[in-house]
Amino acid sequence: MKNIKYKLPLLITGILLDSLLIYLCLTPHPPRVDFKFFPLDKAFHFLVYLALTSWFIQLLKKKYYVTTVIFFLFQGILIEILQKLSGNRSFEIADIMANSLGAGLSYYIFKKYDEILLGFLIENKP
Repeated sequence: MKNIKYKLPLLITGILLDSLLIYLCLTPHPPRVDFKFFPLDKAFHFLVYLALTSWFIQLLKKKYYVTTVIFFLFQGILIEILQKLSGNRSFEIADIMANSLGAGLSYYIFKKYDEILLGFLIENKP
């Protein structure tokens, strides 16, 4: 079992970040940053899902890694469906693919290199 300092505040922070993501994805007029030469939108999807999945994977036991990835995969799909149903946003398979690649890479990284980012928060008990 991982003995992580400040686990509850880190979990709450992750939940707040995920809630912010959901809000920004479902709001009718999200903030826009346009770059004409780079598909920033897909890179953003990839990086956000990589970061959020990694955040939670580090805080949970190894047996919950797959569950965490599945949760974020379904969240990404559900957000796209809700965007389509809202009439204000569009459904994009490319977004789902970017989300899935981010969550999947997170799983691969932490399956292979467990506790690399929040390692400094692990309590070392003698």
